[in-house]
Amino acid sequence: MKKWIVLMMMVVAFPAYATFLNTKDGGRIMRGDSVAEVVSGLGRPLARAFETVCTKERGGHCKQWEAVERWQYIQEDLNWTVTIMGGKVVDTEWHR
Repeated sequence: MKKWIVLMMMVVAFPAYATFLNTKDGGRIMRGDSVAEVVSGLGRPLARAFETVCTKERGGHCKQWEAVERWQYIQEDLNWTVTIMGGKVVDTEWHR
């Protein structure tokens, strides 16, 4: 019974961890942080990808385009992707 309780607690707590990325100095990078905060806390990314995405669509046609950057870091054996739009973090995600 104890094993199931511990397992359920881990499953519930797991998604909360994925909402931020720890920095070298103990801070956190999360949605809304600036590019300066990311570089200050994590350094330069190992890889960067750029693309232009539609952010406003009407009638099947794009009315507004914005540049998106995806910065990649490795931390604690996880590959982290920090998505940046308009100079701010809009998403953080990880995978193995």
